[in-house]
Amino acid sequence: LAVSLETEASDALVEGYRVAGKTGTGEIPTPFGYTSDLTNTSFVGWGPVADPKFVVYVWLEKPSGSIWGSEVAAPIFSEIVQRLVVLLNIPPDGVVNGQ
Repeated sequence: LAVSLETEASDALVEGYRVAGKTGTGEIPTPFGYTSDLTNTSFVGWGPVADPKFVVYVWLEKPSGSIWGSEVAAPIFSEIVQRLVVLLNIPPDGVVNGQ
């Protein structure tokens, strides 16, 4: 279950904040079984890791382009959190991404 956001879902990172999360991709059943052409994709994340103040869940049904949560849902998570930390007045925890 555990992967590094820096390597597997770097688009979820938020400059100045340590966040954690998990991607998800699931095939949608049809009357004829499952197909990789029809998927749901997601990313759930929380932060700041040391003292969590929020949980954000992004879920997309039948995304266009990529089927991977790390490529489609994670960037949306990052955009939401960039605004959320301002709205909730959460100070940066001094993290420089990639370090």
